Amino acid sequence: MVLFGSGIRDGNKHATKDIPTVLAGGANGQLKTGRHLQTGGAELSNLYVGMLKRLGVKSSKVGDTNSELRGI
Repeated sequence: MVLFGSGIRDGNKHATKDIPTVLAGGANGQLKTGRHLQTGGAELSNLYVGMLKRLGVKSSKVGDTNSELRGI
């Protein structure tokens, strides 16, 4: 898996919602590819939880979140 993006959308406002991010890869159908997801302002750490799950890491929490981003 390869994740490309930034931790902040707007440096002046320090906005952390709706960050443009590209997630690619994932062997054996771990990710549904060729899509654009609108996350409704979900935290980026929710994506990290989902990525860790697909990599076989048993972690249900990253930072201040404890849920997985739906739809990845």
